[in-house]
Amino acid sequence: MIFNKHIMEQYQKRLEESVASFKKFKTIYLKNINDNFNLKNTLFPFSIDLGKQVVYYFFIENNIEKSKQYAYLAGKFVTYDILFNNSSSLQLLDNATFLLLSDNKKLINNFSRLKHSTYSEDVIQYINFTACIQAVLREDWKHLEELNSYTKVNIEKKSGWKKYQGDLMFFEAFLEKDSNKMKEAIELLISKKWHKRRYDMPLFNELISLPALAYAKLAYIKGYELDIDNPLIPKELLPIEPNSEYWDYDFMKTGEYKDV
Repeated sequence: MIFNKHIMEQYQKRLEESVASFKKFKTIYLKNINDNFNLKNTLFPFSIDLGKQVVYYFFIENNIEKSKQYAYLAGKFVTYDILFNNSSSLQLLDNATFLLLSDNKKLINNFSRLKHSTYSEDVIQYINFTACIQAVLREDWKHLEELNSYTKVNIEKKSGWKKYQGDLMFFEAFLEKDSNKMKEAIELLISKKWHKRRYDMPLFNELISLPALAYAKLAYIKGYELDIDNPLIPKELLPIEPNSEYWDYDFMKTGEYKDV
């Protein structure tokens, strides 16, 4: 993939800073978890830092295996945050993206059934595309249709929701089993008009579209190998190729954590 050299240098600097920060705080995070201390302010931030490692190892180190390992860890920590903190962090599509990129079948299957206590209310009022991904993974087409209806109402009524038309189109295409429409929806998300409005992360959106990547990966998982040639969706991350093994931190092998 070829990107603007100046952008790539800025991106590398930002990611290297996040890796250094991760190394600094990792010991504190792990101690808090081992001591069962302040989990609410530990599990989710840890998952965010792990997600940054996914991007670092892919773009900077060109190491897909390590990228998938950290995607697995990021997905595990989001799962813990929901199970043990009743967090609504699933509403953040980035979390689902990294989890899907892990290619870890057990983690993805467990994720497909996760819900927090206010799930039923949240999917009506707020962005529900992670719930849509879960419904597709479970092949729960009735629930997906309900979720799409909520999104359609919100797009019609709420200012600022027009940028989600591509998301809605993608999940409508899944209901219709229309791979051409899936591709069209993803191309809309990464179009010049909508890309930076839909994925409004300065600098990062010069290199990648996490929403589009999540949907392209989901399509791959469900057997739709969409032919989309755009550097914002790294093709190398789309095939389902699990690592031969995934490692866990020690605490993840014990107690209530080990069966997640």
